[in-house]
Amino acid sequence: MKKTKAELKTMANEISAQYGCFLNVTEVGKVLGISREQREN
Repeated sequence: MKKTKAELKTMANEISAQYGCFLNVTEVGKVLGISREQREN
C-alpha cells in the first residue's frame, strides 16, 4: 500500500520518538516485525 508524504512523515516521527534517529539492526527488525533469522531466499 503506497503511503502519502504526510503518512511517511508521521511514521518517521513516531519511530524516531520511540527509538531515536539512529536505529540498529535489532530495532529495525522490531519496527518491521521481522527478525534477523527471517531471510528471504
